[in-house]
Amino acid sequence: MAPDVLKHNYNKMQTFLGMGELTTKFGVGATLIVTPVWMFLGVITQPYHVNPTTEIPLYLDGFGYAGILGL
Repeated sequence: MAPDVLKHNYNKMQTFLGMGELTTKFGVGATLIVTPVWMFLGVITQPYHVNPTTEIPLYLDGFGYAGILGL
């Protein structure tokens, strides 16, 4: 995927998902997986676990979606 096409497609997905709102919320973000043919954008809205000792939230990384994409 050419860089200009990648940027255009990312911005299109960002607008579609309303990701502009993500910058105003704590603990919300996105994971992006890019291949030469397609890209996958997943919005992360909450941690799957919070360490009780340190209170550090844990989020899935981009490869956490690899099993879903492999189906």
